[in-house]
Amino acid sequence: MKLGTGQLGLLLDTIGFITNLPHDLVESFKCTLEEVQDADIVLHVRDISHPNTEDQKETVLQVLRELGFDQSFYTKKMVEVWNKIDLMEERIDYKKLAKSPIPIVPIR
Repeated sequence: MKLGTGQLGLLLDTIGFITNLPHDLVESFKCTLEEVQDADIVLHVRDISHPNTEDQKETVLQVLRELGFDQSFYTKKMVEVWNKIDLMEERIDYKKLAKSPIPIVPIR
């Protein structure tokens, strides 16, 4: 996609990310995700209201680890976007979020 500044950006959609894919399709997703290595920033958009949100996050991080992404990738390039915070039953502890090694941006 072309950004407002004229720069080019790459969007990768991983909805339904790998947890329910047949094994032969997992390798295709891994090839797509290798493009992430060259990214300046990675937004990991999560449905934070989903009952399995932490398992879903771990699935994504596990695949990235398998591709060789290390902790510095997460702390330097990744931002978690917590989508659907208005549907959460628990209140967000913003002080705790501020201490996260990965920046977190809550949105509705």
